[in-house]
Amino acid sequence: NDIESQLASDVPLGVFLSGGIDSSIILGVITQILGKKYPSFSIDFKNKNYSESEKFISVAKAYNSDHFIYEVDDNMIEYVDIMLSACDEPFGDMAALPTYLLSLHSSKMIKVALSGDGSDEYMFGYAHHGFKNQTKNFFESRLLHSLLKLIPIFHPKQFSLLYRTKPNDYSSPKNLYQILLKRIIKNSKYNTRKNYTSLVQYDRKNYLPDNILYKTDRMSMFASLETRVPFLGNKTVSVAKKIPHHFQV
Repeated sequence: NDIESQLASDVPLGVFLSGGIDSSIILGVITQILGKKYPSFSIDFKNKNYSESEKFISVAKAYNSDHFIYEVDDNMIEYVDIMLSACDEPFGDMAALPTYLLSLHSSKMIKVALSGDGSDEYMFGYAHHGFKNQTKNFFESRLLHSLLKLIPIFHPKQFSLLYRTKPNDYSSPKNLYQILLKRIIKNSKYNTRKNYTSLVQYDRKNYLPDNILYKTDRMSMFASLETRVPFLGNKTVSVAKKIPHHFQV
């Protein structure tokens, strides 16, 4: 219902398609359940280490979507000044650059775009939402928590240091990182934000509005494009809150 209600538009509408689960679900619902057809738009990188073209091309083909791909390379750094102008203030998420370029190119064909933003925060899509399940056994989990209590939490910048040293896989050191991050968010006396009781609460009340939605809103509006987020529709959020955490991770 939330997706269908957000398709109402007097101007051309399309879907931002990353090839991930979120945007793929939106396109799938539109085509297979609602029986409608809208174009999809993706950003791709010439550096194949960052390219996800295999994913979004296969999704677009599966749903027979008119699909448009915009390729960028290192020269997108030239748009930094434009990005900052759109933000009106310092903003540290460099994903704003490809978001702006995707919005800029898409706005030549559409004036409204549906985005998959918001699903990770309400449907437990981030790695740290499931880190408790990664501990090998009960003893290891208790041992980690006991050891981490000995590490003082004195400043939020510890997060930056942790981020630079965390492993890329989901082994036990990753659990150390996640547990410490949770303590930093909850206990740092330098945290001028609300006292969040969990990473999930932080994701929903801080990271989502102040980073994810901020980035999408500013970049798309600067390109004269309206972006809508069906996963944050009232009905969808209401249902997501009722589904137990362990069913979603």
